[in-house]
Amino acid sequence: MSATDDIAVEQASLGERVRGLLSNSWIALVPIGLVIIFTVLRPQFATPFNLMNMLVSASLLAIMAVGQTYIIITAGIDLSVGSVLVFASVAGVLVMRAMGGTEGGWGAAIAGCVVGIIAGLAWGLVNGLLIAKTRIPALIVTLGTLGMALGAAQLLANGVDIAAVPKEFSQTVGFGEVLGIPVLVIIALVVLALFYVNLSRTRFGRHTYAIGSNPEAARRAGIKVDRHLVTVYVIQGGLAGLAGVLGLARFSTTTLAGHNADNLAVISAVVLGGTSLFGGYGSLIGTAVAVLIPVVLQNGLIILGVQPFWQTILIGAILIIAVFIDQLKRSAFPGLSPLPHHDPPPGSPPPRRRRSTMKRSIAIAAASAAVLLGVAACSSPGTGGGESTGDAGGSDEQITIAYSSPNTGNNYHISFQCGVVKAAEEAGVALDITGANSFSASVQIPIINAIAATAPDALITAPTDTTALIGPLSQVKAAGTQIIIYDTGLDDDTIAAATVTADNEGGGVLAAQELVKLMGENGKVLLIDIAAGVASTNARAAGVISELSKYPGITILDTQYDGADPTKDADIVNATLAAHPDLTAIVPVYNQAATGAVTALKANGKLADIPVITFDADPGIVQAVRDGDIAVVVNQTPFEQARIAVDDAIKAVKGEPIAETLVRTPMPVLTKANIDDPAMQAEFYVDKLCTV
Repeated sequence: MSATDDIAVEQASLGERVRGLLSNSWIALVPIGLVIIFTVLRPQFATPFNLMNMLVSASLLAIMAVGQTYIIITAGIDLSVGSVLVFASVAGVLVMRAMGGTEGGWGAAIAGCVVGIIAGLAWGLVNGLLIAKTRIPALIVTLGTLGMALGAAQLLANGVDIAAVPKEFSQTVGFGEVLGIPVLVIIALVVLALFYVNLSRTRFGRHTYAIGSNPEAARRAGIKVDRHLVTVYVIQGGLAGLAGVLGLARFSTTTLAGHNADNLAVISAVVLGGTSLFGGYGSLIGTAVAVLIPVVLQNGLIILGVQPFWQTILIGAILIIAVFIDQLKRSAFPGLSPLPHHDPPPGSPPPRRRRSTMKRSIAIAAASAAVLLGVAACSSPGTGGGESTGDAGGSDEQITIAYSSPNTGNNYHISFQCGVVKAAEEAGVALDITGANSFSASVQIPIINAIAATAPDALITAPTDTTALIGPLSQVKAAGTQIIIYDTGLDDDTIAAATVTADNEGGGVLAAQELVKLMGENGKVLLIDIAAGVASTNARAAGVISELSKYPGITILDTQYDGADPTKDADIVNATLAAHPDLTAIVPVYNQAATGAVTALKANGKLADIPVITFDADPGIVQAVRDGDIAVVVNQTPFEQARIAVDDAIKAVKGEPIAETLVRTPMPVLTKANIDDPAMQAEFYVDKLCTV
């Protein structure tokens, strides 16, 4: 027997192996149980297309979780996986765009995929070399490359999502099926099968477990630990790259802000599937099953009509309960570990008592989950770095205006920024520009705090939360800065000297009126919003609901929130179609949500039957109107709003009266009939950041 075999896992007796298999496969009962519960409550849940949609939703995470399983078995961790995915998708789509974009055909698609996967492999190599050769902890290395990969992707994409995916690639891989099974699911299953064999049946797999159990013993046994660790991280990078290019196929665009939590989702699935964070033990089967749990839970809760706020509570609670049960199982059956068995320490309770305690604890945990689910169901009201111009000339040369974008990847805010740059140049004032890379209060608040320290004469910004930004903006005001708010708002109207926004509620009314023209006075309507507390989009939704409420024959389903993550919108629409196959129309109240809605309708063959009415005329939305994928767009006027905001900022600094402290600009309605009207095109959004 070789030295490496000496450190391998001991062979268990037949009885122990059977008991171990049953014990370690308990996690499969969680998604099975959820499927049964949701099917009993809503039979629509178990329709084949809904089940397949859930598998598609889980496929990209499953691919990334395969590599993470290897890494955690070696007692490592990779926090950069989501950022590497984003970088790979950007690298791939740039090649696709250079070779013809949507009309580039399979040549462009294959070249883009190859480059994307190579990009992922490269980041994996960087992680592996730094961890293996410099002995820097994996947590620190991958935390650093998380920011590096995402920042590099944003630089390459200029902070804007790129939609240049060949149609053939999207139709075949993103939406295609083989024998009724989505291609994305088949790819994920192939990846799982190949790496399962590698991990459980090859020397490479045995070495992976050995390194996680005791790296020094593995070295003494002749295993080249450093080389093996580098290889494991390269595998993870390549799989993240594969997930990135498959994401391009599914969404036909990059999703720069859509993968911030992928690392936590993947790590949670791996640990929930039974892999030890301390290394030396793990299972790809457990990982594959565990990936399904949050997907099934979210889909089922949407179908049940549970409020979105409860969805996040329940998903988190069930994940904690599941891990708790797993720990109880391990403490009650210590001999079931594949590692060599040792007698329990002196003073430990006997096995029978430990197992009895485990049963009671599991019962309590299960009851807690059931109570949470019941409360949630009963609570548901219905169904289903800055840049500067330097010194400015003219009479306003001492005035400095700071502009802080809440989302540098959103085309409305990009267009508004271009309008601010132009207006500031015309007025001869200095301009400092900063911005957040995602629409999040947690991201925006540190930026606002930094602006407070610089004390500009005026600040123009759009709060990402009507309440959370009150404190930070109050500090800015206390420093002597005049504040001009655009697009959104605050619950405290004493902070801003002026607010410039579209008549969002009126725009919602216009959208509803156009909707009635298309669908008549009967049907079911789904609204998709960013989050509660986003003043602009919430007002649009309120306008839609107010107008549609006049028609007794129209049912307005509970508004769903995607957290400004376009990748979630397809899942929301898929789940809603499962619960309401007679859905009549979809109203995403901001442009990025419309992309996910169109993706889901295409996948289900419903695009011609269910009209999409949305807001904000960015280039992708305008093209979708021309193509007939989107019926109506209610647009803002960002360039006009920016001109008014800069003018009000200058007046506020000078102490001059502002004629209107609350300006609501009208929102024109765009359809295929008037999309080429020059007057309409003057306010079309741009997708390239303007700088000073």
